[in-house]
Amino acid sequence: MKAGENSSATSSEPKSKGPKQDGASPKQAEDSSRAFGEGGDTSDDFRQRMAATGHTLQQDITALSQTLNDAAQDVSTALREQVKSRPYATLGVAAGIGYILGGGLTMRVGALLLGTGGRMVTNMLLREVLAAQRPQ
Repeated sequence: MKAGENSSATSSEPKSKGPKQDGASPKQAEDSSRAFGEGGDTSDDFRQRMAATGHTLQQDITALSQTLNDAAQDVSTALREQVKSRPYATLGVAAGIGYILGGGLTMRVGALLLGTGGRMVTNMLLREVLAAQRPQ
């Protein structure tokens, strides 16, 4: 730079105040300013909104946690009843699941068993539905 030259005079880009808009409409710029606490929003308003949002989120998470806890207890109760009423069948199912998860089956055998089991379950469910619909 030569002596006496002003660096701002040689700059080809105009200086702008505030955040760069990149072709944003005035409405988008206004919304962006509000979202970040600029413009008419005070930092206290922003803090209050964030506190309210945090409180709502905490309530939702607590409700979800309670619902999941209730569901886990229901599953636990159902499994305990199955173990008491059918201990050998439950043990067989647990051993089969462990064998499958351990990689004891090939894809072809697994697909065959899954298809056969699916047909058996479907047949059993259809029988129960039809029996429930029969007039007595």
